[in-house]
Amino acid sequence: MDKFYKTYSIRFDIGDIDYGREKPINVEETIYVTYPLTAEFAIGRSISAGTNTAMVRIYGLGETKRRLLYKDHVDIRKYILMTIYAGYDDNLFAIYRGTVQECYSVRDGGATEYLTVIDSTDTLLDMFLGKTSATFDKDTSTEDKIRGIAGDLMTLELGKISKNLRFTQSKRSENLTGRPLENMRDLGTTEDGWMSMSVDNGKIDFLNENEVVKDLGILEIDCDRGLLGSPRRRNNYITAELLFEPQAMLNQMAVLNSKTVPWLNQAYKIMAVSHNGMISGSKDSALTTTIDLFFGVGEWIYV
Repeated sequence: MDKFYKTYSIRFDIGDIDYGREKPINVEETIYVTYPLTAEFAIGRSISAGTNTAMVRIYGLGETKRRLLYKDHVDIRKYILMTIYAGYDDNLFAIYRGTVQECYSVRDGGATEYLTVIDSTDTLLDMFLGKTSATFDKDTSTEDKIRGIAGDLMTLELGKISKNLRFTQSKRSENLTGRPLENMRDLGTTEDGWMSMSVDNGKIDFLNENEVVKDLGILEIDCDRGLLGSPRRRNNYITAELLFEPQAMLNQMAVLNSKTVPWLNQAYKIMAVSHNGMISGSKDSALTTTIDLFFGVGEWIYV
């Protein structure tokens, strides 16, 4: 992919939350904010993080959309789901999906256009809104428990579950209550203490350290594909900075081919992805991607 003409499209699904309904989220309207409006992004996604976050700043948004997107922390009934697509030319990829916590617009003295600031997290509603009450027989597998609880999620959905995980098994019947996401995190802890659960772009995966998602393909990292400078090793991780790379996903295999540190060249698992910078049709803009890569604990296994 030629890395020249960056573009983006942000989808907002807007509605309300009625805590008295069995399915409390109701979407009433969908709007888009698109290039060439100037937008700044600070997106952080990580396997080890409890939640993934996005801070978006949009310049020159019209009055109607500013009004529709307004939300403060007090308004707990308003619902806004934000999905950010970005890439080059017409090749757009989902680089973030989460619910908006706060959104406001301001115009400073002397400014000619409004600035809209959006703060978002991806597990907020499922952490505090979902409810679970389920009883499982002693012979119920951990995978079946996870699948049973997944039906109580509000905004997230179940992704991949490895067949090779050695979950801690209960020797008696079990009654699980409370928040589904918290229960799934507890169930996702394996016998050796590995926290296998990760959230990315609205999906929850349960994978071993040495497992990668086959459907995501392989990300090639080299200077011809935007690698900036020399990757840095910290313990069992490699950090690499690239020109904006929208195809980088958590739990994806990446192959490093660096000319400056060739002894680090091998296959890795992507553990964290962050995007920082600007896409604009009217200003000079730069957007970079930082990726954390994991060495692995043996042969890579596709799931």
